[in-house]
Amino acid sequence: MALRSTPVQIVHNRATGYRLILSSNDVDAYLFEACLRNAQKSFRSEKNSQEAICSLEAGLGMWRSETAMPEVQDVILLKGEAQCLQELRLQAEETLAEVRLRAYPRGHHSLIPRLLHLVHLYPFRERLIASLMIALYSSGRRVEALLTYSDSRLRFIEYAGVEPEITLRRIQVAILNSLDHDSLVSLLPEPSSGCTVPPSQAPGLSELGQSIRG
Repeated sequence: MALRSTPVQIVHNRATGYRLILSSNDVDAYLFEACLRNAQKSFRSEKNSQEAICSLEAGLGMWRSETAMPEVQDVILLKGEAQCLQELRLQAEETLAEVRLRAYPRGHHSLIPRLLHLVHLYPFRERLIASLMIALYSSGRRVEALLTYSDSRLRFIEYAGVEPEITLRRIQVAILNSLDHDSLVSLLPEPSSGCTVPPSQAPGLSELGQSIRG
């Protein structure tokens, strides 16, 4: 947990112990959520891909580990909030990759290392797999893109007993047919950001002032 310096007293004594009283500007989770809201507005309302990318990168740059609240994973009170923050972060990673794929017609090799890492950590996140397939294909690595699909499909069948979603199959067919980058990107769902239960609405976070930094 990390608290930034402030001239205002944020730690208060109580009969039962201590309480943190923080504003939204003092909590990383709130700032991160604000970056995602700004990215969503920039891309959907203003069609400003560059501003959306900057906001997403700024939000993701606040993270110091792959896991939300790693030091309090065993605290039941915070478990749900940590899971929501983690899901929100993954949605941000997915959205950033998708917006970048839409914004830049070439040079997607720069996306590949991060997407390979994320797919390794989260092998059932279909949005990440789809972006990785397109990034590989658009970087001239067609065979690797097709292998990504076949490996993912086998993993879904072996561990979950289901086929991956139709989007991945459509991207595979498009690659087999040597369609261009824009045609593949058009198969992706519209980028989105947000969480079913945003951190700002999760019980207890505002009082605890919990940081997402590891």
